[in-house]
Amino acid sequence: MYNRTKTGIFKKGYSGNPNGRPKKKKEFVQYCKEMTEEILKKLIHVIEFGKDTDAIKAIEIVLAYGYGKPDSKSKVELTGADGGAIKVKWID
Repeated sequence: MYNRTKTGIFKKGYSGNPNGRPKKKKEFVQYCKEMTEEILKKLIHVIEFGKDTDAIKAIEIVLAYGYGKPDSKSKVELTGADGGAIKVKWID
């Protein structure tokens, strides 16, 4: 039934996920919402006091969930003053 065909992995008319996406447990979703403030405080602590690699990951998480992950079609151009190079300064 799931043999590879010329047009794709699955035969026409067959779904690769016939039961659909699993449902979220309401209790888990509610728990996550209740923990949001505490989790954000921990992420901020990692950003301020953690190793650089941990801080970068924490920042990515906060930005991704706060503003959404960029899709693969998004393009960003970063330039400094008057189109010059961007200067980055780490503050310890």
